[in-house]
Amino acid sequence: MLSVFSQKLILNIVNHLLKRDDNREHLANCSGKSFEIDLPLGAMKFTVVEKGFLDLAEKAAEVDVVIKIPSKAISTWPLGFEEFRKNIEIYGNGDFAGTLAKVFGEIKWDYEDDLSQLIGDILAHRVVNGVEEFNRTIRAAHNSFAHNMGEYITEEANILVTGNEVVHYADAVDELRDSVERLEQKLEQLEVPLK
Repeated sequence: MLSVFSQKLILNIVNHLLKRDDNREHLANCSGKSFEIDLPLGAMKFTVVEKGFLDLAEKAAEVDVVIKIPSKAISTWPLGFEEFRKNIEIYGNGDFAGTLAKVFGEIKWDYEDDLSQLIGDILAHRVVNGVEEFNRTIRAAHNSFAHNMGEYITEEANILVTGNEVVHYADAVDELRDSVERLEQKLEQLEVPLK
């Protein structure tokens, strides 16, 4: 279980993001419902309160939705939100889960603005640019590795066949099938006069 300090810190960050988000009104319609986020380091339970904000739920509270975020999902975060989202498992009330997915899937964090209040505009801009460049580099390295590994498996190690080889094989099978059909027709023509 995450420490109380960690849970309150995460709660404050999420509520800060919700404060600026237009989709918060969708959460306001779910007031009183609870959900759990199951992280590798522990679980956290939240309850939706007035105006679409969140509060920590009691440990023993029943939840309407469970969102399981495994380590694999966290490791794909630098590759983009879509990769992250593919590895998340959601159980429970479908309508509430859909609302949570909509609100948290579309939430935008102007972290440069928040950071600028702490360290100033220019430094915040430079930090954000550096982080975004690092993120682009990670994505490029991932894509390059995937491409190189695919090329090695198909071309160098001959573990997998290429798309062209599959097409040639399918064409050869089609040609063989057609030849067998033509041979069967010729055999049928030869059998007819013998009767």
